[in-house]
Amino acid sequence: MAYGIAFAVLAAVAGALYLLRLREGISGDRVTDDIIDQIERTGRVELDEPLDLNEIADEEARFWDEERWDEADDY
Repeated sequence: MAYGIAFAVLAAVAGALYLLRLREGISGDRVTDDIIDQIERTGRVELDEPLDLNEIADEEARFWDEERWDEADDY
């Protein structure tokens, strides 16, 4: 079970990094073997630049505003 959880965490981090790279047009040289080793050892990655919380909040607000959700069916 621990291997399954570790694999899920690694897959989630790899997916997030891949999506960030696609979205920002960042070259793949930022994800190095050292970063992958750090993820495997600690389960997280630390980057040099901090997260821009305002940008994250703007993206989240844009997502909720643009997505169309079906109304729940009444049963």
